[in-house]
Amino acid sequence: MKIKSTHLVPVISAAVLAATNVQGALVTGWSEVNGVPSADFGTASPTLGDGNEGSADTARLYASFDSISLATVGSTITLSGSATFTGISKPDGTNVLRDMFRLGLFNANGSTDDTEWLGYWSANGDGGVGGRTYERDVPQNTGDTFASTGGASLLATGTAPGAGNPFDGGTGIDTYNFSMTLERVATGMQIDTSIIRTSDSLEFGGLSNFVDTSVSVSDFNRVGFLLGGNLNVDTVQFNNITVVPEPSAALLGGLGLLALLRRRRN
Repeated sequence: MKIKSTHLVPVISAAVLAATNVQGALVTGWSEVNGVPSADFGTASPTLGDGNEGSADTARLYASFDSISLATVGSTITLSGSATFTGISKPDGTNVLRDMFRLGLFNANGSTDDTEWLGYWSANGDGGVGGRTYERDVPQNTGDTFASTGGASLLATGTAPGAGNPFDGGTGIDTYNFSMTLERVATGMQIDTSIIRTSDSLEFGGLSNFVDTSVSVSDFNRVGFLLGGNLNVDTVQFNNITVVPEPSAALLGGLGLLALLRRRRN
């Protein structure tokens, strides 16, 4: 029996609406392992540090999310949000604050703590040196934390803000928008990263269209951040940390339903 075209309209509309309304999940349920003063860990906008000098230093912040697979070419995952740093007090320098802010997407790799994960992390540049991106690809039996250079391979160096433009903007309060996008492509994993200071739009960690051809992991279930000790930062306020998978399961389901209805119609 054929389905009349008029009966298809509400069903198709519902499928399309469901697909277009899918949004990324705000990441909540945070943990910090170094005893750094913290607040709002049940939200997507956690705070590190209590305002005392250097109280946010050495923080390792992480949270889990429902596993997202990038096994299929064209599938992507994007981590995004912003972070406001208060009280960075290091003097200007060529690379004194390089790699002190690190962010990444990971697979916990069966670990019960924050060590021996697989995945990718990116860090800020400083002055005339660019931010760097690493792949955590050999963590077994090392005990290294998720944002350590141990058990990780340097993949690429990204955009530098330029000489005389340190990560410490000299204003006492600096906000950075950050993102990391991983996309499965035919030749491996494409990585795009960005750490942009909002006050002057300077890029401190940009990496565009870099392809890692030796992919060690395709499933991701952790977000992680590191605040290095050289920042000497008093507080860091994160805002709206989000993970977005594409294409979403709902989108694929909606398109699949649309294709099925078209076949039945014919």
